[in-house]
Amino acid sequence: MRGARGRFRDLPWLWWILAGAYAAIGWLFAGAFTYQEILKARSFLWIMVLGQLLIAIGASGLGFASLLSAQSRMDCARAPKVERANNSIILRAGVKPDSRLSPIVGWCSGAAVFLGAQVVQLSYSPPQESVREIIVFQLTMGSIAVLMFVRAGVLVWLRSRRRLFPGDVVLSVEGVSQRVGDVVWEVAWNDIVHAAEAKKTVRGDVLLVARVVSGPVCRGWGCWWRRWGGVRARDFRLLASPLSFSLRPWETLIRLSRTPEWAEFITGPDAVERVRALFEAESFEDRHWPSYTPFENRGRYMHDLKNLP
Repeated sequence: MRGARGRFRDLPWLWWILAGAYAAIGWLFAGAFTYQEILKARSFLWIMVLGQLLIAIGASGLGFASLLSAQSRMDCARAPKVERANNSIILRAGVKPDSRLSPIVGWCSGAAVFLGAQVVQLSYSPPQESVREIIVFQLTMGSIAVLMFVRAGVLVWLRSRRRLFPGDVVLSVEGVSQRVGDVVWEVAWNDIVHAAEAKKTVRGDVLLVARVVSGPVCRGWGCWWRRWGGVRARDFRLLASPLSFSLRPWETLIRLSRTPEWAEFITGPDAVERVRALFEAESFEDRHWPSYTPFENRGRYMHDLKNLP
């Protein structure tokens, strides 16, 4: 895998300001509130301090999650590793960019904030007439924290599956397939009726979406809602972020698959070199999808890509 890796030191200063604001607000709020309670000599002070500490740590975690998100969006795969397997060509995907680490940290940090608010409330002795409102508050904060931790756990599992199956693409004479985690996408070349276009998800993953007319094009628990119906117009989605940042090689492959020379191209003795040259021929300016981060350091990308070994 060749490409540029995002580095924290290369992040634009706006991201550092955002992360610092999260941490500063959390720790200043916790410090001021704790100091005020110390002056009042309130009982159960240690419980309140623990809650404030959780809130401050959670706020700092939210800032760190924003840095991780920006850093992962700066990861850039230039060309995949190309291998031969029987009568097909395999494009090996990398584990970068890691688009799930940031939301994992973010959900855990948010849960810590709500859990801290719950602990802080426990340090007070409420009047008798407010017991019902306190119970509702505790149940609400606790439920939100539990749901956030559950969501983070689900993302941890999905991330582990994606790192095991990062999105290797198999090119054959008949079609193309890719396994990402526990979801497998596959389609025949003849079923593709519209050229691929690039779309970027909220997490920063770049998908190549091609319009096809066929039966179900994916299988696995993660796409059960896409498997209904018979032959009809569908979207075939291919995760391109860990493979290549250019759309042009994929367009070329789709175009070649419609020619009589396609079988020779993909099964010939020099097929690996042909496919590798197809992806390595692209330059940074050939990237077709939208900017990978709102504050992209284009000069740094150019410097890294031009100095690849």
